[in-house]
Amino acid sequence: MAYSFYRNSLAIWLSNALVKPLWVLWIDRSIQNQVGPEAYGSYYQWFNLTLLLAVLLDGGMANYWNQRIASGTFRQGEMLQLLRLKGALWGLYMVGTMVIAAGLGYESSSLLWIALLGVLQGLMFLNYCGEPALPVNKNSSWKEF
Repeated sequence: MAYSFYRNSLAIWLSNALVKPLWVLWIDRSIQNQVGPEAYGSYYQWFNLTLLLAVLLDGGMANYWNQRIASGTFRQGEMLQLLRLKGALWGLYMVGTMVIAAGLGYESSSLLWIALLGVLQGLMFLNYCGEPALPVNKNSSWKEF
């Protein structure tokens, strides 16, 4: 068991060591060269602004649902409640992000891009409230899959 853990950890580390330099030195750099430093810097600034309040999008629900699914107490009817709560948190996130952006003095064209990035952040965090991919059964183990 420990051997496979270390082997898998090494494989993840090696793939990370290969992908990140390629991303930074090849893909990211070519995008910077194509759009120019001013446009890329603006995007980076907008993206980081949308990440500041991204903690509002989850509110600990991912951890809660992981525990519920693992314990076998997951009920299908609770999914609608989770989606409503996620929608309310996304609305709060969008209002907060746009108020901060307007308070920082961004132009209307920048606010449009910030709103688009906020929508994309919300869609990304919506991923974490999907139904479990594997059947939930208290008596089953991972070795069966």
